[in-house]
Formats: sequence, C-alpha cells, structure tokens
Amino acid sequence: MAPLSPSANAKEAVVVNSIDELREAIKETSPGSVIELADGVYDLQRDLELKRQIGTSAAPITIRAQHLLKAEFSGNHIVKLRDSEYLVLEGFRFTLKADVHGKGGALSVRNCHHCRITRNDFELAEQDTGDKNQTWLTLDGLKSGHNLIDRNRFSNKKKPGHFIFVTGEDEYVSQQDIIERNHFANRAYGNDSNGFETIRVGESRIGNAGGKSSTTIRDNLFEKCQGEDEMISFKVGGGSFTGNTILNCHGSVVFRNGNDGVFANNMILNTYAKRPFEAYRSGGIRFYGSGHRVFNNYFEGLDGTSMKAPLALMHGAPAGSGSLGVADGLPAVDCQVVHNTWVRCAQLRIGMSSKKRPLKPQDCIFSNNLVSETNDDRLLELYEAEGVQFRGNILHATNGKETGVEGMTDKQAFQIADPKLNRTGKVMRLAPGSPAIDNAWSAFLYVHEDMNGQPRDDKPDVGADEYSPGSSVERNPLTPDEVGPHTVE
Repeated sequence: MAPLSPSANAKEAVVVNSIDELREAIKETSPGSVIELADGVYDLQRDLELKRQIGTSAAPITIRAQHLLKAEFSGNHIVKLRDSEYLVLEGFRFTLKADVHGKGGALSVRNCHHCRITRNDFELAEQDTGDKNQTWLTLDGLKSGHNLIDRNRFSNKKKPGHFIFVTGEDEYVSQQDIIERNHFANRAYGNDSNGFETIRVGESRIGNAGGKSSTTIRDNLFEKCQGEDEMISFKVGGGSFTGNTILNCHGSVVFRNGNDGVFANNMILNTYAKRPFEAYRSGGIRFYGSGHRVFNNYFEGLDGTSMKAPLALMHGAPAGSGSLGVADGLPAVDCQVVHNTWVRCAQLRIGMSSKKRPLKPQDCIFSNNLVSETNDDRLLELYEAEGVQFRGNILHATNGKETGVEGMTDKQAFQIADPKLNRTGKVMRLAPGSPAIDNAWSAFLYVHEDMNGQPRDDKPDVGADEYSPGSSVERNPLTPDEVGPHTVE
C-alpha cells in the first residue's frame, strides 16, 4: 500500500500476521512506529483496543493494512482507540457485526486528539436489534479534538444510527475535527424515524446553550443517503459544511441547534426522474439560530417541500420555552443567504412557523441569489419575512409559474429576468449577455471567490458562478473516483 505522506521520522515497518501479534506489537510502539497487518480476514474474538498510543506531529504512530483494504476486521467485537494522540489507522476493511454486544458499530475513538482515520472501507454486517443505535464511527470523550477522518468509504447502512457521530461527554463536544474526501453511499430510509442521519454532530442541549464544536465537513460525496429528513445534522455551533456534493439524497443539511455555521460551495442535485420511494424528497439547507452564512452553493432538481425545501429559513421557539424540549431550534437571526443558484427546484421557504415556533426571523439577508425555473407552483414562498432584507436577486419563472413576489414593490429586491444559463460540464453557468453579470447588489467581503474557486471581481455577479470568459476553471460535482480509499493526497 502506498503510504500517505510518510513521516521523515517513520521507523521501518513491523509486519504482524495475527491479531495476537498486533496486540503485542502495540505494546512496544513509540513515536514514528509503523505496524502493518498482513493480508487476511481477522475475526475479532474480543475488542481490539489501541490505548495510549502517543506519537508526535513529526512522528505519528501508524497502524495500517500491509496492502490497501486487504486486511479485514470481522466478527462480533469492535476496534477502540483510547487516550491516544498522533495515531494513524489506515487502509482496513471493516465488516464487523455491528452492535452484537451493545457497543455500537465498528470504531470507537475516545479521548483522542490529532488522530487520523484514513483510507478505510466500512460496510458492516448490521444485526436486527430493533431500534437500538448502531453508529459505525463515534468520536467522544472529554479530551477529544483535532481528529481527521478522511478518504474512507461508508456504504450500505440500514439500521438506526449514523455513519459518523461527533459527540463528547457531559457538556463537552469533540473540537475542531475534520471529515473530508469520504464517500458516503446507500444509507437506507428510516421510515420517518429519527436517528437515521448520515452524520450527526453534537447534542441539542449543548447547542441550545451556545456550545460549539467547530466541526468541518468538506469535499465529501454523499450518494443515495436516504435515512431521514435531517440528512446531516449540526446540533451544536460553529459547524462548517463546504465543498461537498450531495447526489440523490432524501432530506436536508440542517443547522438545528447552535450558531455561526458556514454552508458554502456545495453542489446538491437530484437527478431522479421518478422518486425511488414514496416519501422521498430531496432538500437543500434548513437552519435555525444566529450568525449562519450560506453562500456559493448550487442546487438543481430538488423536489423537497416544507422543512425539506431547497431552502428553509426558519421561525423558531423562544429560548428556554421548553415548547419542544431541548431539541427545538431558535429563530434565524443575523443569517445571510447570498450568491447561491437554484435551478428547477421546488419553492424556497423563507419564514416557516407553527404554534410551537412563533418567533420570526430577524436581521437576515437574502441577496445576490439566482432562482431559475421551478418544479413547483412558484419560486419563493415568503411567510412573515419582514425580518429578511431582499436585495439584488434574479428570479426567472417559466411556463406560467409565479415568482412568489408579485406584490412586492421594492425594485431593488428582485429583478425578474431570464438569467441566460448554459450547461457546461454537469451544472448550469452564466452565459454571455446574462443580466446576472456585474449586477450584484453589494460585495460581501467573505465571498471573495465563486463556486469554482475563481475570484469575484470588483463588480460581482449574481448567483454562485462568476462569469469568467476564457477561464479553464470549471468545478463539477464530485465523483466516486475523487473520494474514498483509492485517492491520494
């Protein structure tokens, strides 16, 4: 197996041929140690615990398959990382029987920091345990943080629980972990039950109290992840979801609790001509709380409605009201939705209340967005949206559909025009002569590039794409070849 950026201080690899030999070898590690497990299927008769493995940033300890994905962990037990730092776990297949002993899924990482889980393949033999949680990879503990989960594949999950759960202990959530370049595929629908998120970050009670994890989820591919309405759930603040591709997935990315989230440079597409199951609805982003920034995202073909709409900017419940318990969200406040593009999606929902969520959005901005065509009755549904400022947006309704802003008299809020989009690569981009070119209402300083990574000029364009004639930069949705175990740095 080609190692990932081997440390200059790495020692000569020690090859072991059994789990017993591996257990003995990890007793003798020191910074720079490399242990390779020979090819084969290894039935874990008891938990494999990697405890107090202490490497350094310059000389991490590496435990890996001798050849990529040729060493497989099977059986009724799990792999545990405990109280370790600068430890790399690389290149294994996990086909364990999840939750046989009530321990969860395949890999438990507790009280670890600066550890790396990379280039592994998770496809567990989940057991029929009713409603019991079978989460495959968990980060938790009071000392957890700064861990990296990258270039793995997680596929074919059917039971309750998550592919990944970032949590902690007491009032603490693991801090500043990164989840990147992974492939998440085929997460079965949970029949309208909770607890089927693909990734869950944090606990609602911590997020509602202002707690943060600053977890980053970036450059991943999500395909056919159908678990529940909250496909990805941030339940604490500071989350960042950037550069990801979501293809044919049910539900939305949801900033449910906590503040100061970033949702940027994502591509979310639904290409199904016919829904794969009756309840299927492909959503975009839904958010509660304050300080969120949503920009440079591309949405196409999404058919989600209500809280699974392509955009759901939410009303909320009073702080401490207990109206829905700790799991409820606060209203959107000081949130900005700017420079995004929606093409042939269901209507966007700006403001959505209920008896239990009566508080309106406040001090929010919806600006420089491009919404073209719809598979619904209208482009936008505005409800008690007085606390949202609209500026510099372009709307294009076709086939007799409504824009949803027919009665609005503020001419700076929306321009009704054909944006002249042209499909290049896999997405629609601005064509010459588009009214979106150089027509943004104002420059938002944090939006200094477009969805392709091209610089925004002094007169930025409306939408996610900055028209740049002659540029060879053209970002498209991620493919399986660009993520997962077979990619390298």
